[in-house]
Amino acid sequence: MFPRGNKVLLCAAALGVALSTAVAGCGSSGGGATHTSDGKTVLKVVGWKGGGSEPANIAQINADFQAAHPDIQVQWTYVPSSNYQQSVNTQLLGGNAADVVMVDDVKAQLWSTSGNLLPLDDQPWVSTLKPTLQDFSKFNGHTVVLPQEIVGIGLFSDMTLLNKAGITAVPQTWGDFTADLTKLKAAGINPIEFPDKGGWTGEMAALTLGASDVSAASPGWDQERRDGKTTFAGTPGWTTALGKVQQLAGYANVKDALATDEFGKGLTDFESGQTAFLIHGSWNISDFTSKASFPFQFSAVPGGTTAAQTTPLLYVGTGLAVNAASHAQAAAKEYLDFWAQDGTLQQYLKPEGAFTTLAKGTTPPVPQAADFEAAVSKGAGVILQQQIWRNTKIDAVMKSSLQALVLGQQSPPAVLASWDQQFTR
Repeated sequence: MFPRGNKVLLCAAALGVALSTAVAGCGSSGGGATHTSDGKTVLKVVGWKGGGSEPANIAQINADFQAAHPDIQVQWTYVPSSNYQQSVNTQLLGGNAADVVMVDDVKAQLWSTSGNLLPLDDQPWVSTLKPTLQDFSKFNGHTVVLPQEIVGIGLFSDMTLLNKAGITAVPQTWGDFTADLTKLKAAGINPIEFPDKGGWTGEMAALTLGASDVSAASPGWDQERRDGKTTFAGTPGWTTALGKVQQLAGYANVKDALATDEFGKGLTDFESGQTAFLIHGSWNISDFTSKASFPFQFSAVPGGTTAAQTTPLLYVGTGLAVNAASHAQAAAKEYLDFWAQDGTLQQYLKPEGAFTTLAKGTTPPVPQAADFEAAVSKGAGVILQQQIWRNTKIDAVMKSSLQALVLGQQSPPAVLASWDQQFTR
């Protein structure tokens, strides 16, 4: 669902070298945990963070863990998200996967169903999670994931380009948004980037607008859709949201949009000042801060009729899980417990522009996301609907049907009917 960090690609040979050098100088005794020559337990961890364009302070966190646990040596392997799931799948099947694996909700559901993830119901950090996340850490009846972050899906605004068009503040309502898009276009400024080669931007636009028009307006709707008690086609708010997606796409060059990679050129176009608005994830804040030469802000996509109705969309992002076949489970549990500490998470959250998963945790302030963070701190925000629906088939259908929508090949009612079909098969 979120193919992030794919600016850096590794060929199979390079990955093999990385994995082989990671275990140099270590030995295994009788099928048990691997140890270094001086007797330290080797804890192998794999993730799609910690390298490429998203180092996420993981090297420092691992160093801090090793200082606190001198009997454990962490060997972190970075695998780009573009081939992460396939790589870990192969290793799990081959019995040589890492002791700790990074997951999201899709991977957690897949690997817990296959029996690859260790139940962690008895771990002390479970009760420290935000109450709304305690269910999100459970798959197939057991807690198997330590959620590391809650990230925002929202609107990036290039304040220099907005000011050139006479706009002094980010839009707060749908009316503000369309008025600003019109002003920018009239000023000869590209109003919005809509990179949608993989269907991700269209999908996120629909879900962020649906957060205001459906999920926040009718709390509990997403659970009812999951349980088969309501439908997309029978909910007027979804028709409204898809109409807004069509309007947004109308401000962009749709043919170019469908040829533009949302995790490649779409990002570089914004950071180089070529477009005023971009719908994307808060994890880009750190990268944009270091590369963009202009001030920008990150706020909720303004889908509401009033500012109060505009609702931030939140995604329960990366998490850590323990390989059920690991021979270093005790060390793996110590590692997750370390990550569940407020100080550790703060180091990870800041470059991600993310929110804490702990009930009493601290979210590092990010100036560019002040409005978004303020709204969330007041209790606003909807968890990404697909994470509530837990329907593994709908993601691909949403992407393809929304691409057809922005091309004018399908109507909102036809798109919504296709979504409903995924819950009846």
